[in-house]
Amino acid sequence: MLKKYVFIHFLLIPFFAFSQPHSIILGRPTDTSMTASILYESSQEFYLEWGTQNNNFPFQSIHFTPTRGVPMEIDIRNLVPNTRYFYRVQSKVNNTFQPSPTYSFITARQRGSTYSFTIEADEHLYDIKGVGNLYNITLANQAADNPDFMLSLGDIFGDDHYPNTITSGELDTLHKYYRPYLGRVCHSIPFYVCLGNHEGENDYYLSRNPPNNLAVWGTQWRQFYYPNPFPNSFYSGNTNSEPFGIGQPENYYAWNWGDALFVVLDVYRDQCDTSAKPQGWDWSLCAPQYNWLLNTLQNSQAKYKFV
Repeated sequence: MLKKYVFIHFLLIPFFAFSQPHSIILGRPTDTSMTASILYESSQEFYLEWGTQNNNFPFQSIHFTPTRGVPMEIDIRNLVPNTRYFYRVQSKVNNTFQPSPTYSFITARQRGSTYSFTIEADEHLYDIKGVGNLYNITLANQAADNPDFMLSLGDIFGDDHYPNTITSGELDTLHKYYRPYLGRVCHSIPFYVCLGNHEGENDYYLSRNPPNNLAVWGTQWRQFYYPNPFPNSFYSGNTNSEPFGIGQPENYYAWNWGDALFVVLDVYRDQCDTSAKPQGWDWSLCAPQYNWLLNTLQNSQAKYKFV
């Protein structure tokens, strides 16, 4: 079942305070694993525990002590496909571990399964077009659908409005800004990023005085806060490795879930967007991504295909 959530654009208001000592963004779900990006604003010891029954957690991670303000990506592995898991975070407070609420997620569905997923687009909370309390309503409506995962179609972080003067620190703030919002629901709904033009991650900016530019910094901070897929045994996608600590940019990818193939594209990178103000066909897939897409579609036996 497909539902698309698009914002009504109003005046920006300050975001709410997060009630937990951490924010959790799930990402990169597969048939046997899940990645949890956990961000603490203090250096307190914690661990994860999980299982297939609510309030019964026979499996535990090792103990972690995070750096304040630095997300830790923790891979929960050796899971069973098509299975609902329950988990919680145990945080050490005054020498006593205190549990978070119980969260949950499901591993990749088998063929023939019925499920829902959600799509949102053009969040724009960084400018006068977006309003925080309406975004909270949007997220709550998505959570009420109990989706297996959610996707954003871009124009999330708003990096390109001041492309020649924006700093890495400002890009850090723009990307981190969404953590309290998404943390309200994405502890139990894996989150995928599809890049929009306002993310600023395009070839034109990548070529400007690297690595000190909008596109490099934007990519680095996106990867820092949000675990997007990269090619492995479950996902296919962009295998190119970029310099400046980026590695695989996690910008286009595909995966199967139940009877459906999902394909996320990027028309801004990899020789796609080489002018300051692209027009018409200047935005395209370009040969490497086009060939990957062609191969992905031709070799897919999925009943449904979402691109």
